[in-house]
Amino acid sequence: ALVFMKDPGGRYLLVNRAFEQALRISSDAVAGRTDHEIFPAALADTLRVNDRRVLESRMILEFDEVIEQEGRARSYRSLKFPLFDPFGEPYAVCGVSTDVTETLKAREEMRQLRGQLWHADRVARTGALSASLAHELTQPLAASLANAETGVRLLATSEPDLDELRATLADIVADE
Repeated sequence: ALVFMKDPGGRYLLVNRAFEQALRISSDAVAGRTDHEIFPAALADTLRVNDRRVLESRMILEFDEVIEQEGRARSYRSLKFPLFDPFGEPYAVCGVSTDVTETLKAREEMRQLRGQLWHADRVARTGALSASLAHELTQPLAASLANAETGVRLLATSEPDLDELRATLADIVADE
């Protein structure tokens, strides 16, 4: 985790080794500097607003912050809290930021895989429903065709059996 402490004006008082390594900047280069002197303006503005919210609320607050360094974006979950002097006035903002980039990537991949799984399930269910419908449609049609062929054969005889022909036609009507 990256650990840091800033005064109410936003100047860094201290950072830990993980901060130095992650952001590739020494604690000596950070000491006394503000976020605007270290990070791009948009990110520095966001960090400063978050720090002010902590000082104004006088509470522990949690933020999701994205820091882009050397063309790579890293997502951090930052827990920031004020430090108070003996008179109850905040004299610093401390923060502990945990890199959650890989966790967020894994969640996104899981979401995408879940979506693909749901899609495959819908396709499989549609296929099963289609097969069931095809069976339900073809079975009566096949029976009607067989009965019709029987009727044609009965009519082709020299003396058709009309009772059997009526029964065959009744089967066709019943299969509908």
